[in-house]
Amino acid sequence: MGKKIKEPKTTLEWASEYAKRGWAVFPCHRVNLDGTCTCHKGAECDRPGKHTIYSLEPESFKDASIDHLKLKEWFSKDDVYNIGLRTGNNPQGSLIVIDIDEGDGKSGGKTLELLETKYGRLPFTLVQRTGSGGRHLVYWGKPGIHIKSTKNILRAEAGLPDRDAEGRKTQSHIDVRADGGYIVSVRRTHLEAPGDGC
Repeated sequence: MGKKIKEPKTTLEWASEYAKRGWAVFPCHRVNLDGTCTCHKGAECDRPGKHTIYSLEPESFKDASIDHLKLKEWFSKDDVYNIGLRTGNNPQGSLIVIDIDEGDGKSGGKTLELLETKYGRLPFTLVQRTGSGGRHLVYWGKPGIHIKSTKNILRAEAGLPDRDAEGRKTQSHIDVRADGGYIVSVRRTHLEAPGDGC
């Protein structure tokens, strides 16, 4: 019988688990129960719960760390901060995340289906459901891989038209988070085939 794996419960335990994988983390603002951001902008914030806390990391996600003492300093009080994960080059390799936007009428899932029909299915990987109903497909590359974070990728490859009926640029609703980027953890990451529902 295999050893039972203890699932992390506190913010510090989750941050430490990510750091063990070599994924550098940093604190981000959270969202209040009323949907407003914990930052000074409150209801006026256009990225609630998704941005760094500049008083703690002046260099934003560039200050991300795997150092346990730093993690304890940031995350010892549970549920005060969200956990940001720096993508791109990290201490043990390159964290590459394909961000599939599916909530609020976004068609990232449909774009992924078109791409997988044309080019084949993506390999099994860790998948995180996002707060807005989308997915983060998490891939781990060898050290030294450099992929730039890019928005609205693979439109032409998926066979999407350049413009919609109103003349606006078509959106694939698929982004890559790698060098120069980050994602916010929602504490639920599991293994699945990217084309499957969670």
